[in-house]
Amino acid sequence: MNPNVEVINPHLLGVRFDWLKAGLIPDLPLLLPKDQRDNDVAQLTVDGVLLFNKNASTYDYAKCISHLLMRKTDAYIERQMKKPGFNPKGVFYHCLIYAENTRRILVKKSKGKSFNQLRQELNAVERELNTNKREGVK
Repeated sequence: MNPNVEVINPHLLGVRFDWLKAGLIPDLPLLLPKDQRDNDVAQLTVDGVLLFNKNASTYDYAKCISHLLMRKTDAYIERQMKKPGFNPKGVFYHCLIYAENTRRILVKKSKGKSFNQLRQELNAVERELNTNKREGVK
């Protein structure tokens, strides 16, 4: 693994996103294409690894909470996703819950598949979403 990456656990990494943008960490296949990566706090890889920006002010909090959430059951995550966030930390916690749920889905779908297979599936989904958006389908 790249020495510029902090491994918190196998599914959670700390990375400086400016290094990602500069191409200094090429071995992390991000889920979203470059033009859609506007989140400066967290990103997901195609195989379900959650990346947090070490330069973000929320890095330590997000790292701690996400590490704990990864130990929770799917049922707990689903229950928490249904709860609304009422304060800023509650909203952020809700976003972390959503990220953990998405990460788990990606991990399940990526088992035994190569990066190219995952990227092709993602491109097909993106094409379908773009077609639906143009046609006004909800």
